[in-house]
Amino acid sequence: MHRAIRVFCREKAPVGGISVKEHFEINVVPLTIGLTKKFFNTMLRFCFPERDPDTIDGEGVDDMEPDGKGKKLKGSRKSKETNFYVPIVHKDDVEKMKERAEKNKLFIYIKIPEVPVKVSYKGNKEKNLEDIRDFSLVIPTLEYHNVTWTWLDLLLAMKNDSRRVILSQVQPSCH
Repeated sequence: MHRAIRVFCREKAPVGGISVKEHFEINVVPLTIGLTKKFFNTMLRFCFPERDPDTIDGEGVDDMEPDGKGKKLKGSRKSKETNFYVPIVHKDDVEKMKERAEKNKLFIYIKIPEVPVKVSYKGNKEKNLEDIRDFSLVIPTLEYHNVTWTWLDLLLAMKNDSRRVILSQVQPSCH
């Protein structure tokens, strides 16, 4: 029996509530992928229900928050009190920080070896500039070292790096 995908993960003991992935590797056989924007968004909603798939494209890996909302402190009054201790009204923020720490993983080494892919993609509209059919490309080996990411962060990093490669492979054929 042949496998289309192999995932290898060696873990170490958690540090400060963050799980540690010492070696994480994904091996994939050559693929033919048919994908629509609607299916992609549906899968993102399923795998990451706390995220809005329409806002994911515009975000960088480093500036994401799980709920997608930034918090602003109300009032600009200065007080004599120190902010060394967390005020009682912000205990829910501490809980959110703990939840985020539990979602984060420290990846010491990530490797996704080179894989040839044939891609077809259909956007939301009848005709899109980004629609492609049976496009052959090679996604090169992706490696990351010593990063603290959620699974979504890893997915977005892989997507962004793959997008750069796709663009570099498409540009020479546009002349």
